[in-house]
Amino acid sequence: MKERQTLTPELILRYLLCLILSSFLLDWIIIILLRDGDISLYGLLGFIFIFVCTFITYLICAVPIQILLNRYRKKFNIIFFAIYLIFSCIFTYILTRLSNPPDINPLFISNFYVIAFISALLFWFWDSIFLQK
Repeated sequence: MKERQTLTPELILRYLLCLILSSFLLDWIIIILLRDGDISLYGLLGFIFIFVCTFITYLICAVPIQILLNRYRKKFNIIFFAIYLIFSCIFTYILTRLSNPPDINPLFISNFYVIAFISALLFWFWDSIFLQK
């Protein structure tokens, strides 16, 4: 069932909540995976940097997909999760290639799969909570 959403302040707030919570939780997972949970001053600065990066990445890459999928709203739709997962793998691959030396293949990095899966899962979960019927 296709339903047109009007852009209201409440809807914008829901999109922001989805972005902020997805970014915040993904940051904690990345810090635990990559820094072994080190929360020092550098860890805090790293958290802020990673939060900004994940927030911008979700905003540029995931929100347009989210807007398209929200035309057919349904809570915890597994097909939506599969779509988010496919795009998450693509964007995680691109970002990993850009942030690592050229001789490192992201497909051989175990954290690549974890981050791709978790980022899709978090965004799908918060999308279902805040934006789906």
